[in-house]
Amino acid sequence: APVLHACRALNANPGESLFVGDDIRDIEAGIAAGTQTAAVHYGYGSGELHGKPVESSLQIHHPSDLLECVRAEPAPVT
Repeated sequence: APVLHACRALNANPGESLFVGDDIRDIEAGIAAGTQTAAVHYGYGSGELHGKPVESSLQIHHPSDLLECVRAEPAPVT
């Protein structure tokens, strides 16, 4: 619910939002809220980033990867 709360506070549509995290719980929270997710593989919890939720996320290995993602055409959340 915190991700949805943040989306409401920012007047952002979760389906048009990107939730970025370096921990599996971040990715799971973004998916549960209906956002697109990006898995950051260089953060504190990145050693636990594996499995289906992470595989369906954008893969970020360097900060410039994230910049490329937000500049790209948004992918619809299914």
